Amino acid sequence: MARGEYRIWLKITLNYECLTNTLQKLYYNYLKKSNPKTQEKDAEVRFSLIYEFQQDYDVFLGQINQNLVRIFGEEAIEEVLNDLYCIKTSEFKDIFKLLKLFNENMNKYFPEFMKILNGPIRFGIVHCGAKFPYFQTWRELKEQSCDLLIVLMGHGVIRTALKHVDHLIIAKEGRYRNLMTGQKKLILKIMIF
Repeated sequence: MARGEYRIWLKITLNYECLTNTLQKLYYNYLKKSNPKTQEKDAEVRFSLIYEFQQDYDVFLGQINQNLVRIFGEEAIEEVLNDLYCIKTSEFKDIFKLLKLFNENMNKYFPEFMKILNGPIRFGIVHCGAKFPYFQTWRELKEQSCDLLIVLMGHGVIRTALKHVDHLIIAKEGRYRNLMTGQKKLILKIMIF
């Protein structure tokens, strides 16, 4: 197969409502450590906190962009939006490169988000043929209801929390045998192709 017969659509989504709730909980826990008498009402999320987060998030997206170019090459990357990419590929295994990239950057910039379920940052991957209809791909990404979505069009879907990214990466290396059967088969399919 020639390079570029497949596409990986990558969407990174930020849910602001979830962000404010998550930041409020994290801020409360932070204040509670320094002052055990702190009450939840003291941990109000204000504009300045959201602004600081947005600056970090923009740097995070910039780092993702730079790393995508480094890993796949500039000619293989199409930045549709600052959080939506189309990547030319010939291998299913490239999905693991994305998972590793995302995992490293999330742990660098937002490590606390990796520990929670239903975090504010979501990562969606759709792998499909180069001529697969974009609107069906977009529907999968738009309707994402989990932290991590991996869709292999015509082969299967993985929906899970970000805290399980490590398990998927380890499974690729063949060191982890306790995945649910369906996910294990899908990961094996990715590795074989």
